[in-house]
Amino acid sequence: MLPLHHPGCGYHTQQILISHHPTTIIRLTYIRSMGQGDTPSSSTVTGGPSESSSRGGIAPVSLGTTDGAIGNFEVLQSTHAIIDDRLNGVNFQRWTSVPITNELAATLISLYLEIDHPWCPLFDADLFLNDCAHGSTHFCSTLLVNALLAWACQSYSSLQPEATALVAAFEAEAERLWNIERFTNTLTAAAAAQFLNSTSSSRGRDEFANQCLDEGIQMGKRMGLFGVASKDASALTWLDHHEDWLRAACHTSWGIFSCACMRSLHLHRAEIDIPPLLPMPGEYFETHGYSNNTFPPVRTLVPTRVGEVFKAICNFNLIVHDIIWAYFGKSDVVPAARATVEFAERIYQRLFDWAALPLELSRGRHNHHFTLMLHLYYHCTVMELFWPFLQTSSDKVVKVNQVVATILTTKDIHESSVNQLKRLALVHCINFDKTNSSALWHIALLYLANAMLCETMRSGNLRDPECWFYFMLCMTGYENMCSSCYLFLRTHLIALPSHTLR
Repeated sequence: MLPLHHPGCGYHTQQILISHHPTTIIRLTYIRSMGQGDTPSSSTVTGGPSESSSRGGIAPVSLGTTDGAIGNFEVLQSTHAIIDDRLNGVNFQRWTSVPITNELAATLISLYLEIDHPWCPLFDADLFLNDCAHGSTHFCSTLLVNALLAWACQSYSSLQPEATALVAAFEAEAERLWNIERFTNTLTAAAAAQFLNSTSSSRGRDEFANQCLDEGIQMGKRMGLFGVASKDASALTWLDHHEDWLRAACHTSWGIFSCACMRSLHLHRAEIDIPPLLPMPGEYFETHGYSNNTFPPVRTLVPTRVGEVFKAICNFNLIVHDIIWAYFGKSDVVPAARATVEFAERIYQRLFDWAALPLELSRGRHNHHFTLMLHLYYHCTVMELFWPFLQTSSDKVVKVNQVVATILTTKDIHESSVNQLKRLALVHCINFDKTNSSALWHIALLYLANAMLCETMRSGNLRDPECWFYFMLCMTGYENMCSSCYLFLRTHLIALPSHTLR
């Protein structure tokens, strides 16, 4: 491949090789300019896909550059240190019968708290860690610890290989405890049901996973965490403004709701009909003047309290919730027949208004991985919103109050988000390879791979270099996740072409 030249711009190029099949090499060339940001472009050197080639085993594929990355993004602390001093003092044999060292258990929980928790917290981390360290069972339980460790062993086994052998044991212990506690209404059990659903579905145990999902959501409704029409029927009646319990319930209710929205968006099914009526995490204490920090100072390498990113996600998922029930709610009518341009305009206006984010959540060269995931999720949602119009109404004009100089069609908006998703996925792969084991990353890969397949089908050019590159980028991301035993991802890979045809 010839080098790329940009006369007068002071750019130089670097290459990244993604080796997937023995006969396929994809070479990414990204254009680097000191202090001016980065613009990726792609080209391929390929012999085409090989149906006869096979892989003896699946190992993570490294996506990196010789000088480190595109930009100075925040690195994970939990890959080399326990992130909170409270974890160092926990005797985990108090919480589980599965033989695991305290160091490995603390490391796995550290990885969870840094990778997945900021994006979708199912419990208040400070309350959980405090109880875990002191043996209290208000905000920590044996069920929750075993369910959390099952999910952490499943998700982060590529970072902690010795955890692979413990997944089944933690899942079995959590299942045993769930069968005991499934009809008791507790915050820890409701949160544990989500972890069990994620673990069991990723291991191909769909029947049990769906049971945990359904019963966990029903438990949340009985507790008034969501799915109730008035505050008098909500959890506020039994929380009675008790600071710690309200704090815990806010995290669990909005965490489960956010998980449900993300899951519903790509599975095309509606789960929770009414959003939580509890305050968003941190919101109550801001409005009532509480300190939101009731614990003695401890050394922590990452914030244990949810920040602006989860508040943004909560508000965003209120919009996603409306899309889900409009397109996939209780009706046999397909989304293409339900969707109207007027509805899409209203939702897109709300998304446009939501996108006026605080500076710390704007895209930049010092983002955390969960900030980048927020932007990935945004563009996946925009693509889902306008997907029903691509077949019959792609030239329909969409009116947005803030956009007056440009005529936007449904196709234009969809293509714009696809292009943004390409760049964001590329940046995430290169800079956050340690977090690529998280299943949250799966949503972006699914939407981008699907978009690339659809684009080649519409154009008729099955060897389009750019589509081929980004499709293989997604396959590399999936391959890294499959190395962590995600059986459901193997199913998605097999079903992806038929999903596109639908």
